[in-house]
Amino acid sequence: MHTNPDYISLFLKKEVLKLIRKTKKGHLGGTFSVLDILIALFKFKKLKLSKRDFKRGVNDKIILSKGHSALAFYSVLEYFKISNYYRINDYNKPHKSLLEHPTLTKNTKELSVETGSLGQGLSIASGLSLSNIKTNKKIVCILGDGELYEGSVWESLLFISHHKLNNLLIIIDRNKLITLGNTENVNKLENLRKKFSSFNFDVKVCDGHNFRSLNKNLNEFSKKKKNSKPMILICKTTKGKGIFSWEGKNTIHHGIPSEYEFNKSIQIIESKIKKLRKKR
Repeated sequence: MHTNPDYISLFLKKEVLKLIRKTKKGHLGGTFSVLDILIALFKFKKLKLSKRDFKRGVNDKIILSKGHSALAFYSVLEYFKISNYYRINDYNKPHKSLLEHPTLTKNTKELSVETGSLGQGLSIASGLSLSNIKTNKKIVCILGDGELYEGSVWESLLFISHHKLNNLLIIIDRNKLITLGNTENVNKLENLRKKFSSFNFDVKVCDGHNFRSLNKNLNEFSKKKKNSKPMILICKTTKGKGIFSWEGKNTIHHGIPSEYEFNKSIQIIESKIKKLRKKR
C-alpha cells in the first residue's frame, strides 16, 4: 500500500471514475472535491481513525454532512483497510448498504451517522462534541459550502461557539459550486472568513488539495487547548478535481463524463501516477 497521499488520491480517482462510468450513479463533483480532505484525515496520526481504534471503540468521529459524497468516504476506508466491509465495487449492490448516501448499519459503524439531508450533520456533531468535551475524543464535521444556506448550520455555529467546543473541527469543502451554479451568483456567501470570525471561531483557510497545507492545519487543531476558540477550516477545492474538461463546472454535480472524457481523464491520471512512481 502506497503512503504518498498524492498517489493515493490519483489511484482512488481512477477507481471511482471506472466505477461511476460502469454504474452510472454517483456525485462525481463533490466526491472529487472532498477526496483529498478525507485522505489527509485518515493519514493524520494524531487522530484515532485506524482499524484498531474502530475495533476497540476508542476512535474519533468523522461526520460527512455532505452525504452525497459518500463514495469518497467508502473508497478511503477501503484503501486504508479500515474494515473488510468497504469495497467500492459493491457500491449500490443489493447485498450491501454502501449507498449513495452514508447508511448506518451494524457493518458500517465507521460512518458515525446517516447523512444526506443537508444541514443536519453539524447539529449532530455539536451534540457529540458537547458529550465528549471532557474526553480526548475528537469530532470532525465536513460540510459542503452549499449547506451554508441551511439555517440549522448557523444555529449550530452559535451553539458550538457558546460552549467553546474546540474538540470539534468544522471543515468546509469550498468548491463554490452547487447544482444551480456558482454560489456567489446564486446567493452570495462571502466573506465567509469574516462571518465565521464574528461568531468567535478560529478560522483557517487552505488549499484543500494540498496535503502539506491540510496536515499543517490538522496539526493546529490537534494542539487546541482548553477554552480556546473552536476551529473552522475553509478548504478551497475544485469540484470534479481531475476530470478532463469537467473541472470546476456545476454540471459534474450529478453528471457522468462521456466515453471520450472518461478515457481522457484516465489517461491523464495514469500519466501522473507514472511520474510519481519515477520519483520513488
